[in-house]
Amino acid sequence: MLNIYLIEKNSKRLSLLMLCVNYYSIQILYSFLSQNVLTLFQN
Repeated sequence: MLNIYLIEKNSKRLSLLMLCVNYYSIQILYSFLSQNVLTLFQN
C-alpha cells in the first residue's frame, strides 16, 4: 500500500517536472524563433 502511494506521489512530481520542462522548452523555442525572424527582417 505504501509502495503504491509513493509511486503515485513520484508520478505527480514527475508530471509536474515534465510540465515545467515543456513550458521552458516552448519559451526557448519561441525566443529562438522570434530572434530568427528579427534577423530575417533586419537583412
